[in-house]
Amino acid sequence: MSLFNIKKIIKFNKITFLLIILVVLLYVMPSTFSRFETEKNGDIIIPHAIYVLEDTVISQTISLPKIIPSNNQYLYYFSVSNYNEERRTETNLKYDLSIRTTTNIPITYDLFKGETVNNNTSIITSNQVITDDDGTFFRMIETPTEYFSFDINKTNNYVLLITFPTGYNNSDYQDLFEMIEIKINSQQILSTD
Repeated sequence: MSLFNIKKIIKFNKITFLLIILVVLLYVMPSTFSRFETEKNGDIIIPHAIYVLEDTVISQTISLPKIIPSNNQYLYYFSVSNYNEERRTETNLKYDLSIRTTTNIPITYDLFKGETVNNNTSIITSNQVITDDDGTFFRMIETPTEYFSFDINKTNNYVLLITFPTGYNNSDYQDLFEMIEIKINSQQILSTD
């Protein structure tokens, strides 16, 4: 064998070796990184739990993620319970659930009691835009009074349906965000109630 053929064979083996390594890396690397990849569905938002254990007012503010005008509706799940891991309410309670939102984006809201919106009717009893002392506009959404007994664990599940129609798909709404405040006003039920 000549020296020229040996150089060709070594060069061919190096190229073949590099191609094999490249193919192996292309095959192995996506599966290695896929363990760390996540997909986010914009229509479902992580659920929140609110615990009503005593006569109190609880307020939880939620910042909506970047929502875009779409035919899809955004769902926000939350629940109100009369117990947590440590204890349960010691008296019968009633609570009023209200939702206050900013009015930066032309969004419509519906609220459903239960774990789905299918075959349910919105429980909103009042939905109006009001102004505070500073002249800031807010949307106030109110619902019927709910009741908890002290002798059983109970959780009421809610789904807030948020609609941002595609008709608002222009730059005017590009950098705006919406804040939502869920407020639970609970009161002890006295025997005369």
